[in-house]
Amino acid sequence: MRKLILLSAFIALLTDSDAQLKTYLTFESGPQWSLIKVADPGNVFQRANVKSTMAGFTLGQEIIPNLSIVTGAYYTPNRSGINMIDDRPHQSRWSSYTSIMIPVRVEYRIQPTEYPFSFTPRLGYVYGQVSQPGSPYQASGVLSAPDGTAYNYDLAESYSSQNLHMLEIGVGLNLRLHGFWQASFNISYMTGFTEPMSASLDYSTRGNAETSATYTTSGNSIQTTLAFNVPVSNIWQNRNYRIRARVEKSVYKGKPTSKKGQVYVGAEIGSLWRQFNASNPAIGARPMEGRGMFRYANMHTGAYIGYMVTDEVGIDVGALYQQSSMFYAIMYDHEVDFVVKVPAPLYLGYRCASGTSMMFIR
Repeated sequence: MRKLILLSAFIALLTDSDAQLKTYLTFESGPQWSLIKVADPGNVFQRANVKSTMAGFTLGQEIIPNLSIVTGAYYTPNRSGINMIDDRPHQSRWSSYTSIMIPVRVEYRIQPTEYPFSFTPRLGYVYGQVSQPGSPYQASGVLSAPDGTAYNYDLAESYSSQNLHMLEIGVGLNLRLHGFWQASFNISYMTGFTEPMSASLDYSTRGNAETSATYTTSGNSIQTTLAFNVPVSNIWQNRNYRIRARVEKSVYKGKPTSKKGQVYVGAEIGSLWRQFNASNPAIGARPMEGRGMFRYANMHTGAYIGYMVTDEVGIDVGALYQQSSMFYAIMYDHEVDFVVKVPAPLYLGYRCASGTSMMFIR
């Protein structure tokens, strides 16, 4: 009878351990596309979708199993731009403003099968604090219209609000890893209620009246991020389970397995793509279309050797080599007229296996 009571208590402990509410610290980063509206009576320009990059972290707490309240902070250096109706590549883009966005949202994780894949619908409110540059962006020059007409233009950006108020709706696709760690791909749509930025574009042909177009944004955007979710609640939860699992992975000699003192080696190789931009609408960066995926890629390779200082943390040192190339093109014909290839310096990388890295140039 006593053994039955102990077994029941053990099963109850396991059940409670699985039902414990989790706290997640999430790090994520990815591209964002600002959806910029336009009013142009001359029908030369259309709405622009301008790519930026965002990064940040969130802290999520389950209030019931699978239902979480999430908040955090994202940093976004927002870019702006214009778009002529022929959708020509490499149109003018410029740095517009930076924003710190603070989301407050509700997420619910749905796992339809026993496989470690799930998806997470999300709904929430996002507050953004806008930081504007010292002086608004301005430009002037000559543009070639789709029909070949040359337009003189003057572009001036202005700001009207320091804050963003947005509604977020989205979904995350999740892959559950060992110990409740999780990797996610997230996509969200933001719709805003304030207009922090507008850009007036006055253009005319020689001898004709001037036409005014206006680009405006209220923070509407599409965001896609790759995220890594760390279950920080594991620090204070399931301590007994971790001790038991460590014993079960022993070498059958009464002591746990240990990685401390082990030496490891590794190598890596990959490709890097440089991004080119131009501030003059008449001149753009080199085209990517029709030239193959690796036409403008830069090789990145290296090797390293490391030492495990504890069972979980190792320190490694290695040499990484990166080859860089510069490309230039003229906007009118979209051809690569001049190519310069310059090898990059040798990098010595000192990395910690826990995820922290430092790079030194030699």
